Amino acid sequence: MPLWRTRALLRRWWDAGVCPKGLLWAIEHHPDRPDHHRGDAFRGARDPLRVLAARLRPWDGRLHELPADVAGFPADYREQHARQLADRIAAAAARPAPAPIPTRTPAQVAARAAFAADQAAKKARRRAAGASGGSTPNGESRPSAG
Repeated sequence: MPLWRTRALLRRWWDAGVCPKGLLWAIEHHPDRPDHHRGDAFRGARDPLRVLAARLRPWDGRLHELPADVAGFPADYREQHARQLADRIAAAAARPAPAPIPTRTPAQVAARAAFAADQAAKKARRRAAGASGGSTPNGESRPSAG
């Protein structure tokens, strides 16, 4: 069932102000016999959109006959939704920006500095030991070149 066909079929009903509950009631009942339930509309249907169109056809021009509890409220829902969205955007823009979260706390900066100093000291010890021909890191002496 292509979505565009479904939208095209239901669009005039939405534009007329029928709510989903009213649409379902109209599918299940005929306007000439509103007290009689028509049964499952789609069981075994090869083309559900044709069945849907056939079930809704008797209601053309008779939407005022829908029961009050399923009739819905005719309104321009798109305009109302756009207004609500614009209000939310304006409210979000009016709020102050949150304070930026620091990328590193002072404790993290101090820990990084201590680590860097320790690494630099180890590197200096290795260079000093390598230049003097001293011992290896595990304490053994290096053979002299020559």
